[in-house]
Amino acid sequence: MKSFFKSIIIRLLTWEAKLVLRKYKPHIVAITGTVGKTTTKDAVYEALTPFVSVRKNEKSFNSTFGVPLTILGLESAYGNPLLWIRNVIQGLFVLLPFNFQLQTKNYPEWLVLEVGVGEPGDIQQFEKWLPLDVAVFTRFARMPVHVEYFTSPEAVFEEKKILLRMLKKDGVLVLNADDAAVRDLKNLKPSPPSAPFQRGSAESARRRGSEGGDRGGVITFGTSPLGKGAALGGCDVCGNGYAVVYDSASTFPKGGSFTIETQGKRFPITVRGVVGEHLMHPILAAVAVAVALGFDVPRAVENLQQFMPPAGRMRLLQGRGGTLLIDDSYNASPIAVSEGLRTLAGLKSSGRKIAVLGDMAELGAHSADEHVKAGALVAKSAGELIAVGEFALQYVLGAQEAGMGKEHIMLCQNSREAGETLAEMLAKGDVALIKGSARMHMERTVEKVMAQPERAKELLVRQEKSWRFR
Repeated sequence: MKSFFKSIIIRLLTWEAKLVLRKYKPHIVAITGTVGKTTTKDAVYEALTPFVSVRKNEKSFNSTFGVPLTILGLESAYGNPLLWIRNVIQGLFVLLPFNFQLQTKNYPEWLVLEVGVGEPGDIQQFEKWLPLDVAVFTRFARMPVHVEYFTSPEAVFEEKKILLRMLKKDGVLVLNADDAAVRDLKNLKPSPPSAPFQRGSAESARRRGSEGGDRGGVITFGTSPLGKGAALGGCDVCGNGYAVVYDSASTFPKGGSFTIETQGKRFPITVRGVVGEHLMHPILAAVAVAVALGFDVPRAVENLQQFMPPAGRMRLLQGRGGTLLIDDSYNASPIAVSEGLRTLAGLKSSGRKIAVLGDMAELGAHSADEHVKAGALVAKSAGELIAVGEFALQYVLGAQEAGMGKEHIMLCQNSREAGETLAEMLAKGDVALIKGSARMHMERTVEKVMAQPERAKELLVRQEKSWRFR
């Protein structure tokens, strides 16, 4: 009964979303990939807000539920059937010429949509009714999340490639040139027509600035040498010189800085409150979208100076007793764990480096091997390991095989126990990376050891009642 109700609600919301797109005709940027979708979506939103009215998915609502909800401007009802019925009714109001919530003239000119894949056929459901002006591909990780539900990692990539077929004939393809599999998608994009792209209203064109341009084709971003072109490993929007910025008062990191190069110009940027060289890519992708659409790049970069990735994505939080927490508790995949550990290894610290790792979910038959590999990386990146969950022993096995002594390893059954263990262990100057898949609720570990637990709702991921009491 529950699945039948869900299918009916999805059909109704999708039908309403189709009508809304037909009525208001917004331009659409869609973001997909197996790593960094939500952060990229938020960065693109920040880059576009100075120029046009824009709406994005809230949180990571990127599913067959989430995308229609975003188009309709509605919130998720989670597990409440009555609220889902209310959403369907409110969706009808959006179609009226005038209602208490929305006037036609206030519907956003642009939608920035994260489009995810949970199981085969997810993106295919959008293909016939979600026409895209811009498609952004972030990265195809060697072992993606949700591979459990597909025949192979390549099958996940093929599902995401459907976004290419959703591009309008004059659409722009924005690709990560650092990822060979993504970079090769340029060969699947047909040449654009010569007609210029009309970006919304005359008012939005006026606000855009003087750097207009023809629409269509491919633009690349990455950390490869500028100007060589994607075929030679280069990119059109390039980031380089990443460096961690430290707080002189505490010696802890406070963010990262790098330089963006594009169109023959250089733009320094500092992103505070987060660390990780891999976080360059979402910002570079956002600048690439601005370049592709002819928006004023200096203004877009200036707006991105204030950008903060969503909660649970390599956020720097003050821990108890003069310690630092790297909160990466939103989700976990092999590539994301690898990037987090690499960042931890590269940080300066007067104390110990501690990796607190929960299960990486939805890896299916690949689960055990991937956890062993991640455990081996811990031995090279941290001095202490707290392993949590069903695959904790695989983390331990990998760490011990790579040379970590058992006296530096602790096992915990769940995230709350991990928080208590970490609280007992932490000493002044220590840095702890906390990461795990959503179902592990590693944000509970963070809450146990953060210096300001009263700010958990503000600073941590999954603070809604529907998540906190699961």
